[in-house]
Amino acid sequence: MRIVQGIFFSLILICAATSHAITGLETRASFSSAVEKAGPAVVNIFTEKKTKTRLAHPFFNDPFFSQFFMRQAPVRQRVEKSLGSGVIVSSSGDILTNLHVIEGATDIQIIFHDGTEHAAIYVGGDQSLDLAVLKLDSATNLPYLQFGDSDTLKVGDVALAIGNPFGFGQSVSMGIISAVGRGNANISQFGNFIQTDAAINPGNSGGALVDSTGSLIGINTAIATKSGSSSGVGFAIPSNLAKAVLEGILTTGKVNRPWFGATGQDLSSQLAERLGLEKPQGVLINELAPNGPAQKNGIKVGDVILALDGHKVTDTRSFNARIVSTLSLNNRRVPVTVWRNGQEQEVQVKFESMPERKESDQLFLRGRNPLDNYTIEQLTPSLAQELDMPLQSEGVVIIDAPEQRSVFGLSLKKGDLLEQINGSRIHTLDDVVQALKRRPRQWNITYRRGERLYRVIVQQ
Repeated sequence: MRIVQGIFFSLILICAATSHAITGLETRASFSSAVEKAGPAVVNIFTEKKTKTRLAHPFFNDPFFSQFFMRQAPVRQRVEKSLGSGVIVSSSGDILTNLHVIEGATDIQIIFHDGTEHAAIYVGGDQSLDLAVLKLDSATNLPYLQFGDSDTLKVGDVALAIGNPFGFGQSVSMGIISAVGRGNANISQFGNFIQTDAAINPGNSGGALVDSTGSLIGINTAIATKSGSSSGVGFAIPSNLAKAVLEGILTTGKVNRPWFGATGQDLSSQLAERLGLEKPQGVLINELAPNGPAQKNGIKVGDVILALDGHKVTDTRSFNARIVSTLSLNNRRVPVTVWRNGQEQEVQVKFESMPERKESDQLFLRGRNPLDNYTIEQLTPSLAQELDMPLQSEGVVIIDAPEQRSVFGLSLKKGDLLEQINGSRIHTLDDVVQALKRRPRQWNITYRRGERLYRVIVQQ
């Protein structure tokens, strides 16, 4: 059988070769036109960041000795260099890249396709989406990529990844769209990522994912790997989401997120069946922010969100991503399809801007106490949602922690909720300030991390 197949295949090749020789037609398949269109708009990014580190010593890692030596440990400044990729998205020099590529950089250099170099400045970014916008001063008539519509992508579409892997220079890899709306990659709460098997490696971060016509359909941002190199599972931020972030930063200097004012959960098969749904798709609303848009416009606890503005909702991540990517939701009524009492209903919801966090609600702590160099903030519904906490949570939460463990040995994390300090209940920032004024022989601190309560005792 194999011999017969081999003979048959050989005959096909011979016929094809004969046909080609007779007609003289070019039969080579190529995406060179797409690469020629997109390549000049993809740049290499090189950054430098100055960091200060204390010289290592075995005593400094010991909680007892560290309280005597940590502050006297010699400090050395060093320069960290990193590389990545970026995409020019306007003729005047606006560039999209990943925030982790340029975060903390003191110098950002852009190298164009032809090898020329230009300094760039940081305009703004979005930590939760790992996106940053850069600007080239005095730039005109630059080659740039036009945004494609990522909502129209289908599994199996051709995808080309363009970037600077391992610093080798601009390279192109080809694959297909492996999945869309991927929200279980643990990259961001605003999931909805594009998954592709086009090779993405270190240095590709911030580069372009383009379709067969050379239009921008995503910003390459992460890979799933155990070796550090491509394993055929890469993720890109959809172009519609990236475009919304870009427009927000360029117009207002920040991402002005529409706010729904509710939290929910994904549906299991069993839960969907109990609710009378054919498939486990949608978001089950569990909590409403007091006087938030959802509550004010008739959304109820127990509703299942099935669609937003005509777009199907599959899970919480796709729902969050849909809200973020549609900035025009603000200040207009949007049809929301819900499953309520065994049938579909449509509710008109007027979205509002996400409530801004105020500097007056934050406090950077200093002094000889276990919370030295921590930043705390008064909880609000919007901050609670950002930290993935219940919307009606109250109290004071850690929002920034020092890189090194304190001399007291305390190691709190962002999102930890302070409950008590030496027996005093913590409700406000002032409660923390008053509790830290005391000088006890030992500190007794209680905090909540997720659903668990922890208590630590540290010596003065």
